[in-house]
Amino acid sequence: MMPLQATMPDGLIEGTITQEIQQASAAPRRRENGQMTTMTAMEDLKWTALPVNTLVGSWRILLGSRLQRAGIPAALAGDIILSASELIANASEHAPPDTSISLSVRFGVSWVCLGVWDASNEPPRPRPMPELDGDPGKAVCMLDENGRGLQIVVALATEHKVEWTPPNGKWVWCRFDF
Repeated sequence: MMPLQATMPDGLIEGTITQEIQQASAAPRRRENGQMTTMTAMEDLKWTALPVNTLVGSWRILLGSRLQRAGIPAALAGDIILSASELIANASEHAPPDTSISLSVRFGVSWVCLGVWDASNEPPRPRPMPELDGDPGKAVCMLDENGRGLQIVVALATEHKVEWTPPNGKWVWCRFDF
């Protein structure tokens, strides 16, 4: 596998994760019922928007629809949507004011790869999970609603990576094999 090579022409990702991604637009895909279907380039996604409160929910709905049309099994689609939601929420929270974020989703023969770009130069920092040793303070920390997004992505995805886009910003991407 070749590493992701990202550039930002016109504010969108233009790169490859493997040679296979470049040829993925007409590759056959497995459906949940075991039948094969041929996918077209229209199923690759590239969206850019300002991070508003409704963005995560809107992109979840759109992504879910595309994954269903692509014949991605429901359980895997749920993992992809959850990971996308976490990455979009992180980008929305950490992007500099008045800057857009982008979502790119690529479909391969046996994988789906998604990336979220924001203009922040801060690296993603997963919150460490505390060891539960009877300390009630640590148990409360485990119930926090924030700070677990990247850990969720790491747990669900086959692979994840951060790619910097000089002079500013980064793509945080993850791949799901099936």
